[in-house]
Amino acid sequence: MSFPESAAALLSRTSLTPLLSAQLLSSLLMAGDKKTTELARDVLHALTPARAKELIDAIAPMDEDGSQYALLTDAAAGLRKKSHTEVRDVAKQRKASRQKTHVRTVKNPFYK
Repeated sequence: MSFPESAAALLSRTSLTPLLSAQLLSSLLMAGDKKTTELARDVLHALTPARAKELIDAIAPMDEDGSQYALLTDAAAGLRKKSHTEVRDVAKQRKASRQKTHVRTVKNPFYK
């Protein structure tokens, strides 16, 4: 059994809520690292589409720009399997709404 399949078996346990599973999976991701993003995609592909969608829905309220949850949502937005198109579409919507609500900081004119 490969790592993505083993991780999917772990994340599919009924004792883990979708939020806990998403937190566990998002802890693997590192910003700007292609290998961990591909690994997260492989694990999401190994999960059933319903469980993968539950994970993305569970982290939606905490999905802020630059967070670990945002990295997981971005990885899910890049899923390529036809069976996971619904998961990909939901993740893309969350990613787009996150970019719309991003609050930019105002530069302090007194700070030098």
